[in-house]
Amino acid sequence: MEQTSKESIKQNYGLALLFCLISIWLLGYVFIRQQLILVLVLSAVFCGIHLFLFSYKISIPIILVFSLFVVYYFVYGYFQLEGISFKNLLDKIPKQYDLRMVIIDYLNTNPNKQSRGLLLLTLFNIKNNDNRLLYNHILNLSIAHLLVISGLHLSLINLLILRIFKNYKITGNFVSFSCLLFYSYLLNFSYGVLRVLLCLVLNLIFKRFFKNKNYKLISIASSGIILLFLNPYAFNNYSYILSYLSILVIYAIFQIKKLNNFVKSILASVVINFVLSGLIINGYGRINLLTIFW
Repeated sequence: MEQTSKESIKQNYGLALLFCLISIWLLGYVFIRQQLILVLVLSAVFCGIHLFLFSYKISIPIILVFSLFVVYYFVYGYFQLEGISFKNLLDKIPKQYDLRMVIIDYLNTNPNKQSRGLLLLTLFNIKNNDNRLLYNHILNLSIAHLLVISGLHLSLINLLILRIFKNYKITGNFVSFSCLLFYSYLLNFSYGVLRVLLCLVLNLIFKRFFKNKNYKLISIASSGIILLFLNPYAFNNYSYILSYLSILVIYAIFQIKKLNNFVKSILASVVINFVLSGLIINGYGRINLLTIFW
């Protein structure tokens, strides 16, 4: 039994990529603090652990990916480059041709301050004087993840569309991706929604190549690495950190076969809030202990 477990770990692409993703996060933090000795130590430890835990077939390509990021961070630091920001790219679109701004301008014509602020906050994640009080109440209750559109909501939209087109999978995937892509544009392609989009595409690809593997974990880890490739400093973004830590906690807990889904949901909520409590307090200044119930 123990031998089988070791063999399964050695052939686990998902765990290997997840370990690589977490190591790249640490690598980025070390580079920001310009601790080059720790970069060498981290690189050596990563290579050693990867070669020990995983087969050469898996570890060698992933070590090459990690090495690429070492060079990548050196280049970014030396030339003081900035990562790709989709928001900055979208801001360059002339206002009259930017559908997002056209819709926002239309909503701003609403004379009712409360409803205007609510729509801008929940649909576009826009915070202003119209909804500042409402947003503070949402933070006090720690229910921002429920009311403000995020990767969680896009995941639910994806599941709903796939359920509707369950007998037409190709059509369902096309409709789902089109809807999510459009709404991601409206949300300025935040990291939370980009994760959902990438995972949707990667799931379709990896499902064919890893038929006997857990391709969903491979997709999650791969999407995180891709986003770091687009912007090596993405790990500094709260949306990125909260999105990936949350989805990884949920994934890990739902692998426990002895618990029913209700218990798993409660446990996931408790663990997520415990894991993310420091980040939430640091980012928003407060956390509601009752948040584990919603």
